[in-house]
Amino acid sequence: MHNVTISSKSPVAEVLEVLSAHMCSLRCSQFYTLFTPEKPALTSSECQAKWYKGLSKADKKKIIKKKYIKFLKGPTYKIKRSKENKSTYQTSKITNFPPKPPSKKLIHRIISGFCEDTHPSKLLESGCAVCGQLTKLSDMLKRSDTSSNLEPLIREGVSRTERKSEHDEIHELMGPVIDDDCKYICKTCNKSLDKGKIPTNALCNGFWLGKIPDKLACLTYVEQLLISRVRHNHCIIKVASGWYKMHANAITFQNPVAKIYDTCVRGHCKHGRNESYFARVVVTHFCFLFAFFLDL
Repeated sequence: MHNVTISSKSPVAEVLEVLSAHMCSLRCSQFYTLFTPEKPALTSSECQAKWYKGLSKADKKKIIKKKYIKFLKGPTYKIKRSKENKSTYQTSKITNFPPKPPSKKLIHRIISGFCEDTHPSKLLESGCAVCGQLTKLSDMLKRSDTSSNLEPLIREGVSRTERKSEHDEIHELMGPVIDDDCKYICKTCNKSLDKGKIPTNALCNGFWLGKIPDKLACLTYVEQLLISRVRHNHCIIKVASGWYKMHANAITFQNPVAKIYDTCVRGHCKHGRNESYFARVVVTHFCFLFAFFLDL
């Protein structure tokens, strides 16, 4: 415009010298030059902030998550965490003795927790109608509430009716082999019955005994030892795993029930000094006789 050529690589001093040496002619007066200040260049942090504002919420969450993971893996976080752990461990080692009395809130929590753990609903047990085992009521279901099929429990030659004499005929109980006096079924037996399978410990698997006579229901410990037919030293039943099963032997010895019955002091008869020394434990003679001659 003013016939002034300035290269882009020329220094500032040279540009000023060229402009000051220029003399405008009549032709130059027809034109005007307007100088405006340029905006300063943005710094890297300002550029990053401008870019971050243009992102969506989902992209911002991803970036924050990446920064947090990078911070956790960094050495500064590990050092800070180790210092915090050391300080908490050292403060936990410091114990105040004697301890302060418990607050009312703590006492209430302890008592309420004890009452919940010792509630009868969590301690009471009942027999299962299918397997006969004692199980907590919290782990059992009522027979009336279950819709399990009892047909797999029907077995022949397992149960029989009670005989009053040796001349009575042997008859089996009709229907499934269960304990009718029990009103509950454990969850394990109910689960297998829902699948149409016989439970492992079901009474129909040869564990049925029938009702226990009243004479043998409430025996003392000594009476139980006397009427037992077999004396067990060790009884190893089964060692099982997922791949194989191994059955072991049971070491048993027969009890001399007849000799014990003959040597027991009978009735209200008077006995001598030596007999009274050996009769320290009271045994019901009728219960012992009933168990000895019971027809199993």
